[in-house]
Amino acid sequence: LDGNLTVAEGAKLIINAGTTVNILAGDRIIVEGSICAGDSSCGASPASTGNPIRLRWATPPSEGTGNCYFNPINNPDTGCGSGLFLDYTIDRALTKLNYVSFEKAYGIPIEVTTGTYRYAALIFNDASIDARGLTFDEINTTNILVLNSAAPTISDSTFTLGIDENGYHGPAIQAHDAGKGILGSLTIRNS
Repeated sequence: LDGNLTVAEGAKLIINAGTTVNILAGDRIIVEGSICAGDSSCGASPASTGNPIRLRWATPPSEGTGNCYFNPINNPDTGCGSGLFLDYTIDRALTKLNYVSFEKAYGIPIEVTTGTYRYAALIFNDASIDARGLTFDEINTTNILVLNSAAPTISDSTFTLGIDENGYHGPAIQAHDAGKGILGSLTIRNS
């Protein structure tokens, strides 16, 4: 991919098992419609541990400034802004993430409270789906950020701590106002 990609409401991005998607440093995928990655129930060939989908971001340039160098964030890292953002408008029945590997994503910044920003390679913004077999490698910030009533179920996944050397690193998973009370909660199983 060359540039940010938005999957609009009503549209579906299908990624089959074994696919490697090469993405420029700092670029993101925003899903407002649906993404079917590695699951036959929504139209993709089924992924597995031995045949995963790889979302691989390029190594960022060592000079210059990236997509996050603006007020109030002012993060100059040239890889900043890379990741996958699942918005509240997704079609939950057609959105599946099975055996997806996130590699070298810096993280997308998002304001979690007034003036407070967090970064993550995968953001669930009031998006509640089942995701299975996710892996994260060389992620600068947080692997997963769950917010605004999102209540995903994540299973059989492997997480890492953020590796950013400039103070933007984060925990493997963060949740801010996640869950729907008695109607649903963030669930992590066998991970």
